[in-house]
Amino acid sequence: MMYLICLLFFTTHFFTIEALNFSGIIKDYTNQVKTQEAVDKFQITNQDGTEVLNDLLSGEAGEVEEALGGLSDEIQEEFGQDETELALYEGDELTQESELYAQEDEIGMGGYSKEDDGIYINANEKNMTSTDEMMTTLGHENRHRTDYLEDENTSEELADRGGEDLTAAWENANNRGGRTATDGTTDNYTNWKDDNQTAMEKSTGKAEVAKDVEKRVIVYSRPVSKTGKTHIFAEVSERKNGEPDVLISLTGDPLGGEAKVDVETLDDLSTSDKKRAIDKDYSHLIKKTTSEQQVINVPEGMTESEFDELVIENAGKYDTKNPSNRYPVAGGILEDLLSNPLIGTVSKNSNTFIDNVIEESGGMKKDFDNALLQNSGETMEQWIRIINESGGSSEQKIESDIRSFRGFE
Repeated sequence: MMYLICLLFFTTHFFTIEALNFSGIIKDYTNQVKTQEAVDKFQITNQDGTEVLNDLLSGEAGEVEEALGGLSDEIQEEFGQDETELALYEGDELTQESELYAQEDEIGMGGYSKEDDGIYINANEKNMTSTDEMMTTLGHENRHRTDYLEDENTSEELADRGGEDLTAAWENANNRGGRTATDGTTDNYTNWKDDNQTAMEKSTGKAEVAKDVEKRVIVYSRPVSKTGKTHIFAEVSERKNGEPDVLISLTGDPLGGEAKVDVETLDDLSTSDKKRAIDKDYSHLIKKTTSEQQVINVPEGMTESEFDELVIENAGKYDTKNPSNRYPVAGGILEDLLSNPLIGTVSKNSNTFIDNVIEESGGMKKDFDNALLQNSGETMEQWIRIINESGGSSEQKIESDIRSFRGFE
């Protein structure tokens, strides 16, 4: 029903939106989505860097530079660009040596240099203890670079949007993860600068992989065809309440139709039976022939057992009899190829199922390589939120509509 409402909304408002430069609106929205995905991926894979950027008061210059560089790399990758150098420096020496994109009254704050393709932040001019200010600056300079590399065209107005997008994306990710950021005062910054005076030099900072976390809910991918496509499944392991480990998977007919959710203990599975997707999942797991894996962090505010149970519960509440949850022919290859950029794909396969189960349970999953339709429906979810918010709906109503659209009872 919501899908039909959205289609009606687009149809009745098409000419109005076109008059407001629809292509520009879509590009702005796409940039926001890419920025959010970059931030989400960074906070998932780089917990140490996330802590540094949320508590800049306690971070040393080298740690801050490294974390900013790691986040910058994620942004550039999401926008289809290679990594670039990011460096903190003190003073205005670089602005005299290199042409930086900055307004005249901001010379000395840093910028993006098209000459050496680097991003520089002047720690002598920016409040290095304010997370919001760092996000605004980093997003601004990264947008200068992506716009310039795309078509050699950039402006302060476009870069300002980049700063706004990153600041909002960071706040959104923090809120979902139950994290907060510091906002250092001028006095805090003066003390920080005094403590880090000798470390503020031009240098390269690269992010490190986050510290190990306890093995909990794990998402795996495995190959499913010679085309390189992969299938995603999940394991709930080492459960604190003593319950047995389980696998979670979705089996669908290549010809399409009603799918089947499988949630079974590892003890009940066998490598000799490969009729269902979950049996093949188990075989790859035992033989250690999976492609990728990710440990899903327990969301803030939940115990490990609560998260385990919520993941299993949501998997069981996936309504396979709902027509919108019908398994697509050939796993959705045609839908993926012919998707409408305005609403994205809406078909759901086994990859969509696992992605939605994790996100509906409060977890955050990375994008797995070659996992067809893993993010299917997410563009429509954004439109559902936009339409509901414009109509004054409560957050509870919005979350309920999104849950229903994801296919859960």
